[in-house]
Amino acid sequence: EMCLDFGWRARFGGLWRGALSLASPKSRHISSIDQLYVQASGMDPILRAKAQGWALASGGSLRQAGLKGVGQAAEKLLRSYREDVSRLLDVCRQSIVFESVTDLHAGLCCIASDPE
Repeated sequence: EMCLDFGWRARFGGLWRGALSLASPKSRHISSIDQLYVQASGMDPILRAKAQGWALASGGSLRQAGLKGVGQAAEKLLRSYREDVSRLLDVCRQSIVFESVTDLHAGLCCIASDPE
């Protein structure tokens, strides 16, 4: 059983760009963990739908992961990112589980070919 995890770095471009267009240019830089979690709460269902589509198209099954815990996020900010909240990219995350390498390959191809 192979598992593929998708976080903020997952490609959901068009949806993400649309969400960013709602913000003014000055507010695009995330500066607080509260601000990050507000955006993550809005993006989580979008990422979940995207991952579900990839899973269905490639023979995988979605395992919903939910948002990263605030305690874990704070620890990572202190340990790895010098408290720079804008570098924390894995608050939203989903997993797709595949039964074979062939299915995993199909999943990766599905993601890579996604127009968004």
